[in-house]
Amino acid sequence: MEGLPTKLNLGRRGVNIETKCPLCEKELESTSHALLYCTKLWDVWWSWTTCPINLLAENKEFVEVALLIMYAGTPKDLETLFATAWSIWYNRNRVVHESQCETPAQVWGFAQRIQGDYNGAMTVCQLRKQSPEAGWAAPPPEVYKINVDGATRVGGLSGVGVVIRDCRGLVLVAKSKVMAGSYEAGVTEALAVEEGVLLARERGLHQIIIESNSLEVVQAIRTRSSHGEAGTVVQGILVLLDSFCSWKVQHLKRDYNIVAHELAQMAKGSAESQTWEGVEPTMLQHLLLADRANC
Repeated sequence: MEGLPTKLNLGRRGVNIETKCPLCEKELESTSHALLYCTKLWDVWWSWTTCPINLLAENKEFVEVALLIMYAGTPKDLETLFATAWSIWYNRNRVVHESQCETPAQVWGFAQRIQGDYNGAMTVCQLRKQSPEAGWAAPPPEVYKINVDGATRVGGLSGVGVVIRDCRGLVLVAKSKVMAGSYEAGVTEALAVEEGVLLARERGLHQIIIESNSLEVVQAIRTRSSHGEAGTVVQGILVLLDSFCSWKVQHLKRDYNIVAHELAQMAKGSAESQTWEGVEPTMLQHLLLADRANC
């Protein structure tokens, strides 16, 4: 856990930086302080009323705390520990980089949503194990598969998720993008396809397969239909596709498009765009690994 880039750990690596905690501004920001023992975090951890140990009784390393919970509690308790720590670290980074801070209730609520999403994803993985022939399939050699999804919040911003993978299921690029506005669901799904095609073109790909769980958009592209609210976007997609040596667009059930779905949800929920080049989004590694099992 000393690999976590806390201010104290960065200072130990020779970075010229103030090593005090950015939340309490009193103690040195060690890993255990940043995730557990900062006084600004107490209300977050006290929200965990079913914790199997007295979490804040004495100062321990984070790994020691995880081991104690593993022995005294259940796997779900361990999930709660890591989800809450992740939410705390996410909030800490927002304080450092954006000068924004969530309330303890918001940090705890975000942790609960993370855990719920994780359990939902694990359920999907279990279903895939029971049906090994169904699910995401890798593209042929020299062809890249682009999975896309859109997410819309009523009265809020829309988001799109894109992941491009090769024949081994390895990630070339993944993107979680916040759209500048709120769009109808069909338009958002079309914008997700457009974003995926643009990413592929920017990286010089020549042969692509696009997968979306929006049957409406897939059929519109296949039939070159420019009707409906998404018509203008579809027209733009078709122009972009003409620059590829070969392309195909196909429908995929939402359950098997889960990586792109989660990326879109992240954009919608956090209002923050992120791109991963040649690396896997850490929070989605278990889903990507499950997809690669079908390769």
